[in-house]
Amino acid sequence: MDSLIGEPTKGPLTKHHSLLKYLMLAVLIVSPIPLGSNRPLFWALWALVMACIMTWYMITVYWVQTVPRVLTHKFSVVGVMFCIVLIYMGLQCLPIGGLWGGVAFSTQSGNVIASGSLSLTPGDTWLSFLRWATYGMFFYLMLQTGARSQRARYFLKAIIVITSIQALYALFALTQLGDTVLFIPKTDHLGNATGTFTNRNSLATYLSLGAILALSFVIRPSEATKKNRRHSRTHSFFSPHPDKVWVLVALVFLIVGLLTTQSRMGVVSGFAGLLTVLLLRMSQMTNVRFVFFAGPLVIALLVVLFGAGLADRYIDLSSAFDTRFGVYNQILNMIADRPLTGFGAGSFEHAFPLYHGLEAPTNVVWGRAHSTYLAHWSEMGLIVGSLPLLIVGLLAWKLIKQTFGKNRLRTEVIAAIGATVTIALHSLFDFSMEIQAVVLLYLAIMAIALGSQMATKGKRSPRTGSNEQASKTLGDRAVSRNQSPHMLTENSIKSKERRKNAQDHVSVRPRLHFPKLPSAVYAIGDVHGRLDLLQDLEAKIVHDASTFDGEKWIVLLGDFVDRGPQSAQVIEHILYNLPAGFKRFCIAGNHEVMMQSFFQKVPGSNRWLGFGGEETLRSYGLSGHEIEQIAKGDASSDYLLSSQVPQEHVDFLKNLPDALVTPKHIFLHIGMDESYSIASEVDFAASLSRQESHATDPALIIHGHRVVSEPSLQGHQLNIDTGAYETGCLTAVRIIPNEELLFLDTKA
Repeated sequence: MDSLIGEPTKGPLTKHHSLLKYLMLAVLIVSPIPLGSNRPLFWALWALVMACIMTWYMITVYWVQTVPRVLTHKFSVVGVMFCIVLIYMGLQCLPIGGLWGGVAFSTQSGNVIASGSLSLTPGDTWLSFLRWATYGMFFYLMLQTGARSQRARYFLKAIIVITSIQALYALFALTQLGDTVLFIPKTDHLGNATGTFTNRNSLATYLSLGAILALSFVIRPSEATKKNRRHSRTHSFFSPHPDKVWVLVALVFLIVGLLTTQSRMGVVSGFAGLLTVLLLRMSQMTNVRFVFFAGPLVIALLVVLFGAGLADRYIDLSSAFDTRFGVYNQILNMIADRPLTGFGAGSFEHAFPLYHGLEAPTNVVWGRAHSTYLAHWSEMGLIVGSLPLLIVGLLAWKLIKQTFGKNRLRTEVIAAIGATVTIALHSLFDFSMEIQAVVLLYLAIMAIALGSQMATKGKRSPRTGSNEQASKTLGDRAVSRNQSPHMLTENSIKSKERRKNAQDHVSVRPRLHFPKLPSAVYAIGDVHGRLDLLQDLEAKIVHDASTFDGEKWIVLLGDFVDRGPQSAQVIEHILYNLPAGFKRFCIAGNHEVMMQSFFQKVPGSNRWLGFGGEETLRSYGLSGHEIEQIAKGDASSDYLLSSQVPQEHVDFLKNLPDALVTPKHIFLHIGMDESYSIASEVDFAASLSRQESHATDPALIIHGHRVVSEPSLQGHQLNIDTGAYETGCLTAVRIIPNEELLFLDTKA
């Protein structure tokens, strides 16, 4: 699946977030299989599974002293409302009715049923408590999982694959397996696709969510904002990228599966969500005639081919509404009798018979309210029962406010808005959002969209000696982010040699000064997108440093991007995967400077693409066609870059120092008297080398940039760039005060 949906072989995640990614994906894959997880056994099992994952994640966060990608204070109001619902469900289960003489439930015939709790069926309410807790834990963990744009896209594409497989199975079970559910003959919804669900409406909502995601990916716009709209002459949202081709095929299967469910409101709400996606995408396009004509024609053709039974059901819509509204009227009587307390979460199936009259068929067991809104109000009262609805509304509003305020309609945002429209409409007339697999799928989509928009910009806190406080000072934070603290910035030396055409675009970089070396320093040569070599070499460094006490540094000497296949993943690794007990410093190399200049649109910076920049953009998930658009400066280039390259990566490049200086050692990218034909902006590094070379006791300059077959010491300059991207050999040098140099390397 990784190769299909575009996830790199070694993703841009720390080990624990990588494992979390696959755990959450496993939940999404498995949850719809056992009848949509719509049985008490599965509710309890999923609660246990999510509790275990949540416990593991929180312990891991504490152990590595990291900050969660999305902080809970950003959802404080939603969190309070969620806790109120959870606490109230708990109170409904407790035998507290005895405190005031018991709780009485009156029947329509005048009989009274006494209960010791606020819930008519405390056992069912306890199961609802578990489900609600499961949703909270799942949503929180999905927020963390979706906080990186690459991972967010990976998950959304994975959901398209998962829902498409469900659609294919539903069609196969309907036509080839004798209209069964998991090879068991059906008793209801005969002739309708139900997949692994027991209800056609639940499958309709599930497939609708997948179709909305697929459509969001297929009609990718040719420009990012209305600002660029008048300048675009194309509508290449339907360009034949391989990525879009398989998503388009998936979209067709999902729509066909949706139609064969023959769910009337499921189809209406599903197409309402698709229309929402279409309208939002149209706001980013200039020429939409293709969408106006071809889209409806294709859908009409699919309806003709697969929607004949659905048309018959729409003809019978009047009698269905009479029955449904008869049920709703009796539910309103239930709400009127207990407007504040309700009958207990999950107790509708047992409470409704107390009010079931002739307005609705009496030969049918109404186990569901067929309206999630009325179900909440009848089970938990008007106040608490409205909170789940308000939670969804606030999350949607938060998402809309965040994205429209920034004028950034990203794919995951559009999909989440379309999904919310679908579930809001279908919940008016059905109970799909009371089926656990459907709820988990919707929460995943919403959490990914919110997580990608609201991820914290905080960086990892390095684990140093036990005598250091866990909380950082301002200076510590600046060092961990490769930014000079205020006191160090005052000592920064501005470059004397800088090309005039770049002075207005490339900011002056800080220079890090330290009075002495720590107990050990490990300087690493040019990585050039080889994440595999960097991870292996750091493992060797950690092992080698295990016998040393005190502070230890890892210094990357620049050029960790370009040429190799995983530049994006290298930056992510640098930002979020610091070995325990180390501080890491990264020096700007000419490739980082070129990459930053490209993002700042410095004149002539397109040459970066020819020096390994194309490989870097591919590592962010951009296709060859999209890179061509970016190189041409199409109106869509800003959108393509901002949607795939995290802003924190761009900020990281901007804040890189040009050198790290101690009295006897200087760490920088380029040695003295090197050639600067590729990127003259790094002449500042050479100016430092030349200054230091005139000293009576010159410092040892440790650098990279020029490939050598093995570490080369020439005078007071040590070159450790062994050409990792082409030789498969990455080298580091260990520097310990008053000891000989030690070289470590790793080879592919």
